[in-house]
Amino acid sequence: MQKELMGAVAMRLSVLPEELARRIRTGLNVLADPKIYAFGSIELSGTLSGTLSGDDDVWHGVAYASSELSEAKQFARAEPGTAFNLSAEELTAVHQRFAGRTPASTETLARASAAWREILAGRFRAYREFGTAGLAGYDRGGTTSWPGNELHHGDTAPYVPAALAAFVRTVDRFPALPTEIKSYFFWKKTEIDDRPAFVLSHVMIQEDTDAIRFALREFYVSHTYNVLQQFGMASPTSDGGTMLVVINSTITDRLPGIFTSFARSIGEQRALSALEDYFLSIRRTLGADTWLSGG
Repeated sequence: MQKELMGAVAMRLSVLPEELARRIRTGLNVLADPKIYAFGSIELSGTLSGTLSGDDDVWHGVAYASSELSEAKQFARAEPGTAFNLSAEELTAVHQRFAGRTPASTETLARASAAWREILAGRFRAYREFGTAGLAGYDRGGTTSWPGNELHHGDTAPYVPAALAAFVRTVDRFPALPTEIKSYFFWKKTEIDDRPAFVLSHVMIQEDTDAIRFALREFYVSHTYNVLQQFGMASPTSDGGTMLVVINSTITDRLPGIFTSFARSIGEQRALSALEDYFLSIRRTLGADTWLSGG
């Protein structure tokens, strides 16, 4: 896609595939973000239960810090465009929350944080129940970006290898997944382009005797990126280690335009640099002694 930044990594690890799978289930590829501020696991038992409103404890860490007052003020004044990934309905709700109050109000941080908690809770409910069909579009002012359609792109992307193709098609049917594919949900607060961003993450993993296959979706990032999609496979090696192959795709509305070629060049450099930092973070998390020589 014109607005897609893609990279792939292959590496050998000395950990067994089942240990890697255990770490992925607890958020390894979510926490590998080197600029993460806060993180939470969204625990579910069976089908979705409860309202999962913004007041629930699971969203407690979703908040602006006092040093982020300028970002909170910008959020309070949010309008259609690319500054934030908000639907028309969410923009209306934000404006109503701040109605009658100027962005300089001492309540700005608290109200902005509460607004984000409610937005994330609502988005999670819709995605958990309806999958990508439940993802509201981003109001760009005259146009709409549909993250669900962008996530479906992986089904036909030419860079998906044959060994992962069936898995990719299956996870695209979420929430109608077979029992052998397990889901884990997280939220995180990170930094993108020197701005705080709130993200919902969905990890899916299938453990077979021949390989472990997994997917990561990060959607409704606060700004800059529309969605991130990651597919990976871990296979045992003859020396007792693991060969890990990962494909990482990020889609952003920031690339198209009159300076597309230049923007793409800069975007690709940033994406590759971020991908390198991301996998170096995984290395540090697992420990340097988990890497085989020449990995």
